[in-house]
Amino acid sequence: MKREELRKILDEIDTLIFLAEKGEKERKIFAWYMFVWGVYTTLNMSLMLFLPTIAKSIPLSSWFHTLFFAFFFSSLPFAGWKNSSLWFVVYIASLLSFYFNNLILTVAIIIVGISFVSYFVYGRGHGEGSNRISTVSYIGIVWGIMFGAFWWNIALHYRTLNDMFFNLWITYVFGIGILLSGVIFRRYFLLGLFILFILPILAKFGKTYLFVGYDISALIMALLGLTMYMKDDERT
Repeated sequence: MKREELRKILDEIDTLIFLAEKGEKERKIFAWYMFVWGVYTTLNMSLMLFLPTIAKSIPLSSWFHTLFFAFFFSSLPFAGWKNSSLWFVVYIASLLSFYFNNLILTVAIIIVGISFVSYFVYGRGHGEGSNRISTVSYIGIVWGIMFGAFWWNIALHYRTLNDMFFNLWITYVFGIGILLSGVIFRRYFLLGLFILFILPILAKFGKTYLFVGYDISALIMALLGLTMYMKDDERT
């Protein structure tokens, strides 16, 4: 075998090793992301279910106030505290906008702010060796677009929505996101099917049953993410 051919083979092996290591790193990021957001959803849903008086007394709801803490902790292990602290800039900007009584502007600031900070926190340094977007990044972007579009619709039409329609709609968006995550972790595919087809049945018995199902699903999401994160940690 010629020296030139041997060098090409070694270069290809190096490239495959690099892509494998990059894939493992991105899977680990995604697992941690799912854990943090599962905890975020579980805590807020549990507050609504078991401490409704406290939940109703919080201005703008606990979902809003803990949103950017979830963003902070989801990016903290990989981006560091300085970059992750940028999430709180969006939080302050959206909070000020809301107190000017402009819901549409508030949602617009949140969507644009999250998009910008996401690019800054996750986008930098992730294009090494390839300009092609990874599957993990693509799924994360789709999650963001779905929920961004959901809240944009709510901001535009919230006066005409009833509670059950809102609850089923956000459950559907959540279920699609979980189902899509099954591309990375197959167990999420089954959880997504449960959310999409079983939770609407629970809703027939009342809002509380729907919320309990949602809460359990979010807890499973968090536990699966933590399990996958710890498994990947053992490999490294």
